[in-house]
Amino acid sequence: MVISHKSDTQLTRELMTLRGFQWVYGLEGDPFALLLRAESDDPHELGRRVRDHGALFRSSTSAWVAAAHESAAKILWDPRLSAQPQDAAASGDPADGKTEDPASGDDPMPWDIPSLDKVLPLDDACLNMSGRENARLAGLVETAMNTELEEFHTASIARIRRRRSSGLDGEFDFAIDYARPIVAAATCALLGLDQDASERFARLSAGSAAAQDAMLCPPQLGTARELVTSIADIRELATELTRMKRNAPGDDLVSGLLGARRDEEAARADAIAVFLMLSVAGVESTTNLLCNALSALLDHSEQWSRLCRAPHLAASAIEETLRFAPPVRLQRLFAREDIDLFDHRIESGGMVVVMIEAANRDPAAYPDPDAFHLTRAITPDHLSLHRNTYAGVIAPIVRLQATTMLAGVATDMPGIHGAGDVLRRLRSPVSGGVVRMPVAVT
Repeated sequence: MVISHKSDTQLTRELMTLRGFQWVYGLEGDPFALLLRAESDDPHELGRRVRDHGALFRSSTSAWVAAAHESAAKILWDPRLSAQPQDAAASGDPADGKTEDPASGDDPMPWDIPSLDKVLPLDDACLNMSGRENARLAGLVETAMNTELEEFHTASIARIRRRRSSGLDGEFDFAIDYARPIVAAATCALLGLDQDASERFARLSAGSAAAQDAMLCPPQLGTARELVTSIADIRELATELTRMKRNAPGDDLVSGLLGARRDEEAARADAIAVFLMLSVAGVESTTNLLCNALSALLDHSEQWSRLCRAPHLAASAIEETLRFAPPVRLQRLFAREDIDLFDHRIESGGMVVVMIEAANRDPAAYPDPDAFHLTRAITPDHLSLHRNTYAGVIAPIVRLQATTMLAGVATDMPGIHGAGDVLRRLRSPVSGGVVRMPVAVT
């Protein structure tokens, strides 16, 4: 049943039941279930516990989980796995991540609970594309983000940042008053939306911020409703913009994507997909990446001082943050067929989850992995913003925005310091969404 046709009672019951199973599995000590609960447990300790099980851990949630860097990297490149849920998978057991087969002719039993991707389908957000499609779109974005557009976007960020920071003094909230509004406004301009649409874009982006988390952690009813409505409205906004830019192209990302293919309808579909990824995941990812970077640097005052003396090190700081505290911590995939993976048999439709943050802190891959080093030589590559994922499609933009803004903070606010605890959104095991970051400038 389409979510818009479900009553609040039905949707609440399904979301609460799925959430209840995560709590039950967590009570049994399952580290992945505890991570999905996203409460007070230390996520880094949970990642270590999953790594202790080897290349692939079978969670009681029925997901297969990888937290070791070597196995996680291989999984992310594996063409037999896709972010798209497999509709063919069917079962009445809520623990196995499958639903009843509508073609079987059997009516669902009263105790049959659909999987989260059936209760809250988010395909319209374009976060569930195949690795091949993501890699193709990533190539289009890299081409569209040519030198001229990069320079335009960098200047746009600087202009918006100066205007926003001019009214900030003393204590303020770095996430609410600075990072998120600047990222939203800059992304709006990059996409080619006019100033009149900026407020609507910022509101819809904020309303869809929980999308990445909702693919693995059932949200509350109000969040679910707002999420679905916001994504639908973002798609409508993207459709309107692509129609306009087809007739009157400009110097913006959407116009560049529309001109990238001869097939106009295919090019329009690509532009809409990238628009959605940036709106739903991009603004949230850049905001969290910037907040995580500043938080880590302020925890290491000598490294913050070094960055303030040499703002060109902002790019290095962002790369280390992508390893140390990534904006996308988990990546959900599904087996497209029956496969053998690290001596385990995974049936078609089976869920495989890569713990990106845990893999990025694997001591087998990096020396002193739990320490933040501003100029760390990251070898092998960290797994954040992987090319085969939706995050890889928007990676050049997320990196550019976060780097430009961090360098600006180091230049303009060298005396910034924390003024309270960083608060993260409840039920955000994927994004660790920052909702409050009190700071002060002296």
